[in-house]
Amino acid sequence: MGNITGKIEKVIQSSGTSRIGKPYERWVFTIDGKDYSTFDELIGKKFKAGQVVVMTGQQRGKFWNMDSMDLADDKTITESERIKEQMSLTDKLLTQILAELRLKK
Repeated sequence: MGNITGKIEKVIQSSGTSRIGKPYERWVFTIDGKDYSTFDELIGKKFKAGQVVVMTGQQRGKFWNMDSMDLADDKTITESERIKEQMSLTDKLLTQILAELRLKK
């Protein structure tokens, strides 16, 4: 998986003990509506809700695991917003086209 740029919507921290008795801390970051988890304490304590980040991770089964995360710079944020805006315009255009096609039937 490539990089994902987005705003951290929320962070949930949990702790417990594994099946073999080892204590753990886990952080789940919600970025643009999708959850990514990490056991990395440095990442878990450094990043907070509201920050715009670039996250690298991969899907393992049904879960998404985070490999790294950094704050996004202004150039990255601008590019990400531009892409999201283009996708939104494309969605609107496709919706209009489908509506017109239905009217022609």
